[in-house]
Formats: sequence, structure tokens, C-alpha cells
Amino acid sequence: MKTSEPESEKLRYKDEVNIDESALDVCWLKQPDLMQKYGRNAAQMQRLYDKAEEKLELCVADLDAIIRKTPEAYGIDRISEERVKQAIKLVPEWKQANDALIEARYELNVARAVVKSFDHRRDALEHLVKLHGLLYFAGPRVPRDLTKEWQKNKSQENNDAEVAAAVRRRRS
Repeated sequence: MKTSEPESEKLRYKDEVNIDESALDVCWLKQPDLMQKYGRNAAQMQRLYDKAEEKLELCVADLDAIIRKTPEAYGIDRISEERVKQAIKLVPEWKQANDALIEARYELNVARAVVKSFDHRRDALEHLVKLHGLLYFAGPRVPRDLTKEWQKNKSQENNDAEVAAAVRRRRS
């Protein structure tokens, strides 16, 4: 059972799940819309799966009734539950309905995995914002050498004192 979306649309979530560390605010603004979009997609896949499952059940019920009416047409000489179940699985209609159910289950599992990816994206955004608040992404800092700074400050004070004394001498 193929979905109505083109393959490029289905794969687009790979681009949308990425986080731009330099635009965390924009990523946060997009997050609810993306969760809604892919949550809705998962719900649609669940509906397709449920319909495929129902179609398979109806197919089995129809084939069961047909086989029980004309067992000889399906190579059954004596009717039993096991023989009817085996005969049903040999009918092409059952095979098509079963394949559709398998495909729908696959699409549903992919859609659920995508939603889970966006849950992880939300968690990653939360942690990145916390790291940003802790200045994790700030540029490197060189540790201060207090000894040099103190000496520089002392020499500056001495220079200031010398300049002040020289200015006082000139005025006098």
C-alpha cells in the first residue's frame, strides 16, 4: 500500500529534524508545527494500517465462507479449521491483502519513528538552550594571570605618581 506522498516529501523530515545551533530560537518556534505535521502523518498511517487490517479480516471471512461452501474447488476433501486456514493463504486475494497490511505496518512504524525523532529533537533543543545559558558556546577565554596584572597595576601607579610629581615640579 503506497502512501499518497512522493518519496521526496517522506524523506524531508531528515532535513527538518536537524538543529541549527546558531538559531535555537527559530528551531524552537518551528518545533510545535513540526510535531503537529508529523504527528498527523503518524495518525494517517495508523488509519491506513487499521483499514488494511480490516480489509484482510474481511478477505479472510469471505474466503472462509467460500471455501466452506465449495471445499473441493480448493483441494479440501474434509473440512477442518486448519485446512481452511491453509487454503485461505493460497488464494491471491489474501496474499494481496496481507501484503497491503505489511506495507501499511511498515509505513506506520516509520511514521512513529519520525515522531520519536522529533521528541528527541525537542529534548536536544532543551539541552542546547541550557548549555547556551551556561555560556557553553561562548568563545574561548584565556585565564587571567593575576600576578602580571597586579604588577602592571603597580607599575602604572608608579608611573602615575612619577608623572604627577613631574607636573607638580613644573608648576612650582
